[in-house]
Amino acid sequence: MEDMITEHQDSEYSYYSLFQNSDLVYTTSPYAPSVTASMNMNYHSHRGNSNFYAIRYSVNDFLQIGGLLNTTGAFHSINRVWRQLLVISIFFLLILVFAVIQISRTISQEFQVFITKLKQTSVADETALIHTVSSNEFSELTKEYNHMLLRLQESGKKITEQQILLKNAELKTLQAQINPHFLYNTLDCISSLASLGKTAQITDIVPKLADIMRMSIKGPDLLPISEDLNYVREYLDIQKMRFQDRLLFLIECNDPMEDLYIPKLIIQPVVENAIIHGISESVENGFLSIQLFTFKDDVLIKVYNTGPLFSHQVIEKIHSVSQTSFSDQKSIGLINIQMRLRSQFGNSYGLLLENMEDRTSVCVTIRIPQIHQREDLTK
Repeated sequence: MEDMITEHQDSEYSYYSLFQNSDLVYTTSPYAPSVTASMNMNYHSHRGNSNFYAIRYSVNDFLQIGGLLNTTGAFHSINRVWRQLLVISIFFLLILVFAVIQISRTISQEFQVFITKLKQTSVADETALIHTVSSNEFSELTKEYNHMLLRLQESGKKITEQQILLKNAELKTLQAQINPHFLYNTLDCISSLASLGKTAQITDIVPKLADIMRMSIKGPDLLPISEDLNYVREYLDIQKMRFQDRLLFLIECNDPMEDLYIPKLIIQPVVENAIIHGISESVENGFLSIQLFTFKDDVLIKVYNTGPLFSHQVIEKIHSVSQTSFSDQKSIGLINIQMRLRSQFGNSYGLLLENMEDRTSVCVTIRIPQIHQREDLTK
């Protein structure tokens, strides 16, 4: 028993005593032997800055073991351990909070980049793709988003190509309507000359008719304005043979236009309309004037002719034609030209019909953008 007590006598906060028949045999207590011997179960003492509690346990009838506990020191040690654990816990908690903040900030930044890119995206092209270096779920999200954009881009290209093909087909159809219309009127002119026995004039007309028909059927869709005016002169020469002195015409080009182009079969049908519905319906001599000039970035072509005025219904009908009117409008003449021009260039271009203040003449203004290169504008 004494050996067991000796093994624990170096404890900082507990002391042991051995009693035999209530006599103190051995102790590690800092108290005097007489004080230690007087300690019982209810003993409490204060020594210095420490509190002590005593206990005594009977092993048998003549042997007892007593214990003395320094509660102040023991609790101080426990408090020190708790403080250390608290400091460690706070330290790891701060690390955890910092990590959570960093992760949240990273996720928030990636979200913000994603949202900002979405707001800035107006066209599904290469500039709309999102590039990220993250290796988390955002990389998968951006990868799927980029794949979706590429699929949309490919679909958009196919739709655009189909729309271009459809638009070209519509323009070709509108242009094709002009050819038989012009040919019919010209052949009617030849028939009139033949009935009058004017074979010499017919000989002059046929080559010019062939030139115009060749231009309308073959060749590029855009012609230099000077070349297009040559075909208009040939057409007017044909009509001059028919109407003789009843038709006077003048072509004026007020600005240099050597490097400008125009869609073919635009001026000629307007001139044809002026002759058929203006000059031919007048009993008096008729006058037709073509004036060309540039205005800002546009080309204006004014076709004046004497004869009956435009009705309000005709003006409203022509002006109301839009670039999407092809499907519900099937006509030739001015409506055909209006649909072609607005389909190619937009609703701000096309034909403007006016009755002149003298109430004896009308004017059709053709407005097109300045075109400096020969190219297919529908592509």
